[in-house]
Amino acid sequence: MLDRSHMLFLSPLALLAGSAVAQEKPRQAFDCDVPANHYSSVSQDLVEPFGISGSVKVVEMRSGDYLPVAGVLLRSAEGLNGVGFQLAAPSKDAELFDVILNTRNNGVSNQRIIAQISTRDTIPFSLLIDNSGKIRLAIGGTNYDIADFPPSELNGMVFCSTGQFKFTELTFSGR
Repeated sequence: MLDRSHMLFLSPLALLAGSAVAQEKPRQAFDCDVPANHYSSVSQDLVEPFGISGSVKVVEMRSGDYLPVAGVLLRSAEGLNGVGFQLAAPSKDAELFDVILNTRNNGVSNQRIIAQISTRDTIPFSLLIDNSGKIRLAIGGTNYDIADFPPSELNGMVFCSTGQFKFTELTFSGR
């Protein structure tokens, strides 16, 4: 069972905010390589409709007080609303990630494991919110529809903790 203290989504994060996106940005790469018990992230301000897509591959998972984790987060400016996912490994030698869906609605957080996926695979993902506020997560070839999301200006973030994870074909999009 994962302890909430290990979930980056619920921890305060220092955001590296960029300027608002006028259109889809070129695809990027992010080599997220941090020692045990540390995290790193890249983020960008987005406007509705918006999303983040790309692929992630674990290079090395490390042992520490915090779990090896990689993830994506879309969060409102005031921090009261957000949606994201984490790939969390119970140990540095784990063969499966728990795919954890994180939601925050008016300050109330919820998380649940929605799948497991191999730690050996390159994992394609997209987290998109359409004009009507409908959320769709596609990860590892499976699609999840995740209710509605209150429209607002959002910040998109990819992050990792306690390991090295390579994000490729990374796209932050918006209108």
